[in-house]
Amino acid sequence: MPALLASAAVMFCYACLAVLRGARRSASVRAADVAIVLGAAVRGEVPSGVFARRIEQGVFLYTAGRVPALIFTGGAAVGAPLAESEVAMNYARRLGVPPEAMRCETRSTSTWTNLVEALAIMDVMRAKTALIVSDAMHLRRAMTMAEALAMRASPSPSRPPADQPRSTWVRFWLREAAALLYFWVWRSGRGERARPETRSERR
Repeated sequence: MPALLASAAVMFCYACLAVLRGARRSASVRAADVAIVLGAAVRGEVPSGVFARRIEQGVFLYTAGRVPALIFTGGAAVGAPLAESEVAMNYARRLGVPPEAMRCETRSTSTWTNLVEALAIMDVMRAKTALIVSDAMHLRRAMTMAEALAMRASPSPSRPPADQPRSTWVRFWLREAAALLYFWVWRSGRGERARPETRSERR
């Protein structure tokens, strides 16, 4: 048992370092066929601050000519009037993105299923490459999942919050490290019978 606990502690430390390295990775300057905006929490029909910054980064990529289309992801919580992706599309439309340049899926409940559903949309669109949009700390795990799905993807982090307390940053860092470690374990085992994360990890 002590050896097992020591091994788990080493793996968790490695996951912590991996998340930090991923957060410091430079944003891709490449163009792509689509930008995939990963879902996050909404409050009614309003995106959370985290989600709004992701949407704004996707809109920036579109208006800068880096991508011709945006894919918004995220399903609806029980009793919610709209799916996360629908809230995102409405927000992006108000920022000037035309409806024909946007796609959304409304079934996903996690980062993994965000990417699975987005990949299905890419197949229909015959899109080959993607920029994955999320906050920097989350992108290490998202990119690991994209690689597991054989996606041709590059990261595009949203801008960090200007006034985030250090305690919030540390909590998100440790949570992302735990989630990344869980995904590594899930992927190394029989993943068909497991889920990489749950909706409780949404922000």
